[in-house]
Amino acid sequence: MNFGYGNEIGFRRQGGKQSMKGHALLCAAVLLMLMPQTNTQQPFTLEQVMSAPFPANFTAAKQNNRVAWTLNQQGRRNVWVAEGPGFTARQITKYSEDDGQELSEVSFSMDSNTIVYVRGEGKNAAGQVPNPTSNPAGTEQAIWTVAWSGGEPRRVDAGHSPQISARGTIAYARDGQIWIAPLDGTEKPQQLVVRGQDSDPHWSPDGSRLAFVSSRNDHAFIGVYDVATKTVRFLAPSVDSDGDPAWSLDGRRIAFVRRPAEARDT
Repeated sequence: MNFGYGNEIGFRRQGGKQSMKGHALLCAAVLLMLMPQTNTQQPFTLEQVMSAPFPANFTAAKQNNRVAWTLNQQGRRNVWVAEGPGFTARQITKYSEDDGQELSEVSFSMDSNTIVYVRGEGKNAAGQVPNPTSNPAGTEQAIWTVAWSGGEPRRVDAGHSPQISARGTIAYARDGQIWIAPLDGTEKPQQLVVRGQDSDPHWSPDGSRLAFVSSRNDHAFIGVYDVATKTVRFLAPSVDSDGDPAWSLDGRRIAFVRRPAEARDT
C-alpha cells in the first residue's frame, strides 16, 4: 500500500479538484481490492448464532476414564457422557423441549455408575422459580440421578448443591436447610434440623461426616454432622463469618475461610 500513501501526499500538494479526484481514485482502488474477499463470505444469520451447541459443566469420574457434561442444542438441554480411550460421546437424558430449564452441578457417584445433576434454577428474591415458558404446572429446582447406561432419570428431591459421599449418600441444600438422601432412592430424604440458614455441604473422604455452613445473620459457623452418632458440632464458633469448608485428604482436618465481624454500635 506504499503507492497509496505517496499518491495521497501528492494529491494534497496539488490541492483543489485534482486532490479530490485523486482521493476518489484511491478509494475506488481499495474497494476493488476488497470486493473479492467480501463476495466469498457466506451468509451468517442470527438463527445460526442462537442454534450453536453450547457444552458446559464438564466433570470427570475419580476412578476411571469417564466424563460427563451438559449440552444445550437449540434450547434442548441434556446430559452427555463419554469413556476412554475412544471417548465417543452419547446422550443419556432425553429432554426434547426448549423449556428454559437449566442443567447444572453434574457429578459422578464413587463407582461412576450414577450421575447426579440439578435441573432448574433457584428462587428469586420473591421466592419464585424461573418459568420462562409460563408452564401452568409450574417449575422447580430439583436434584436428579441417571444411570451411566442410560434409562429414565430419577428425581431425588427439590434442592441444589448435591454432594455424593463415598458411602452413596447425597447431601444437598433445600430452602436454607441441609438434607440427606440415599443415592439409590431406598429411603426418603431426611432433614438435618439445625438453627440458621444452612448451605454448602461437603462430605469427609470416608463419608462418615458432613461439613456445612450455618449462617446466623451477622455471623456464620462451620458445622460438622456425624452420621454414626447423628450429632452436630461447630468448629471454633465465634462472632465472625466462617465459610468455604474443605476437608484434608485424610479427613482429620477442615480448612475454612474466616471473615472478621464488622464493628458494631455499642
